[in-house]
Amino acid sequence: MPKEPLEEIFKRKLTGNHSVAKVKDVAVEILSEKHIQALLNLIDNSYDYPTPEAAAWCIRHATFHLEDHHAFIAEGLITKLDFVERDSLIKNILGTYKVISIPPSVHGTLANYCLEMLTQPTRSKAVLYYSMEIMFLLCKAIPELSLSLIHI
Repeated sequence: MPKEPLEEIFKRKLTGNHSVAKVKDVAVEILSEKHIQALLNLIDNSYDYPTPEAAAWCIRHATFHLEDHHAFIAEGLITKLDFVERDSLIKNILGTYKVISIPPSVHGTLANYCLEMLTQPTRSKAVLYYSMEIMFLLCKAIPELSLSLIHI
């Protein structure tokens, strides 16, 4: 009997109401980049709400015990931002960047994305708030980036 793919296991575990308790229970099971990649694969427009949101939220909770994998998480999530449209999903992805060490490899792309979000006042307050919080973190790392904020 073939083994069930990790994506299907996590999808099943996160199905339904993605409460904090459920997400935290799954997050403690995330132990490797293989697990992280399975959750990243669920952050896709081909999955209906709330599967991608729950997967992104789960990754955020897992980051607290996966400090050695922050760069992998950041680089995996940055590729998702071009394809997601729902504010609920964008908020969960950006929320992860608030709690990890953001590697220099994603600074530019993430700054451009957040600046773009900040110029769209119709975005949810959470997306605007997280975008501003991330820009603050990036400006601390790259002081000259603060000049970009003056022009929005």
